[in-house]
Amino acid sequence: MKIIIIGGGTAGSELAWRLRGENKEIEIIILEQGQYRQYSPCALPYFISNKIKNKEDLFLFPESFYKENNIDLRLNSEVESVDKKKKKLIYKNKEARNELHYDYLVLATGLKTNDLNIPGLKELDYFSLKTLDDAIRIKENVKKDDKAVIIGGGYVGIELADALNVLGLEVVLIEAKNQLLSLEFDKKIAQKIEEKMVEQKIKVIKSVKVKEVTDKIVKVEGENISYNYLFLACGLSPDFKFLDNLSLDYNRGVLVDDKFKTSDNSIFAIGDLVESINLVDQQKTLSRLATTAVSQAKSLAKYLLNKKEERIGVLSASISEFNGLIFASTGLNEKYCLENNIQIISAFYRAKDKAEYYPEARDMYVYILASLEGKILGCQIVGYSEVAGRLNMISLAIQNNLSLYQFVNSETCYNPALSPIFDPLVVAAKICIKKIEAKINSK
Repeated sequence: MKIIIIGGGTAGSELAWRLRGENKEIEIIILEQGQYRQYSPCALPYFISNKIKNKEDLFLFPESFYKENNIDLRLNSEVESVDKKKKKLIYKNKEARNELHYDYLVLATGLKTNDLNIPGLKELDYFSLKTLDDAIRIKENVKKDDKAVIIGGGYVGIELADALNVLGLEVVLIEAKNQLLSLEFDKKIAQKIEEKMVEQKIKVIKSVKVKEVTDKIVKVEGENISYNYLFLACGLSPDFKFLDNLSLDYNRGVLVDDKFKTSDNSIFAIGDLVESINLVDQQKTLSRLATTAVSQAKSLAKYLLNKKEERIGVLSASISEFNGLIFASTGLNEKYCLENNIQIISAFYRAKDKAEYYPEARDMYVYILASLEGKILGCQIVGYSEVAGRLNMISLAIQNNLSLYQFVNSETCYNPALSPIFDPLVVAAKICIKKIEAKINSK
């Protein structure tokens, strides 16, 4: 069996490793358009800030590992066309055009940067942060005390702002919507993140659209903002480059079945390219996370090798940090529920991450959303410690359909220096239950 994977990022490479781990005989070829083997894109902001000092530390496996595992990685290889009937493709590299036949073709091409309709942008030399080359270029060019303007207030924009702040640049971040991280968080939590950024002298401008950019000036409503470096941290979408030629079905992402099969029986798709199923409400969603890509690669590898593997939905659990402030989310948020007519009960609770009397105790904010029947729908947390563990705890509860009533009986650990005796998640869940009971009693 011969499997060709287009894309050597997280999804494509993880699929190759999973296939090889299960079967030593199949032929595996990865066609990667770029010049690098698999590395961690999530680590790029930390490479820019010098928290990760060496470029080589970003690569997950040495070149020799591919050869040792008989995985044929072909870099600088761009696919030009695919013939579905003959199961062959044409790709070009620096040397020549080449033809390959396949039994199964897997698309794992990830995201591409959109052309943004900002007047003046095409004439400018700006920065983005999607690839290792982007990160290297940023490191080689930015200088301390210069001024940077970042357009986009999602994860990439905030992590980039943090990295540039660490390097000593003056940073302005512009977000078109009325809050930061609008896809993952609700206003109550996003506000805490913004407050931390402002504390670190970053200027955050929201609810404005960029009217025009010129050399050294960004024009927004009512203000002209000067800069030395302009960064775009928005405008990513699935790379549908092959789809017109392949005539595959797609919407916001490539449409696949529960085995990641496209509308062609020999072509599969995984990673940022595809629509996933939201585990909470079973609706289609885009989940552009490394953890999602790894999970999908695992499931697809099992299927291609005729081994049973149940595909589960996604919660899109995500986490990041800014200058020590950690923020994480899982499941649905309030905006999504309102837009989809899902009635909710919620609790926004401020607690301490350690015993209140302990000298190093700091504020933690927990926001839990639940249905009127007590089903946990989502959670957002911001704080300085133990955020990841708590988010994983409630993600596991959602995945296993635990209700609020079951969740509040969770046994949690306690030590004054590490965690309060009443866990903030459990307390927030109890507040939700009280609200549900009050609503029932008021009828």
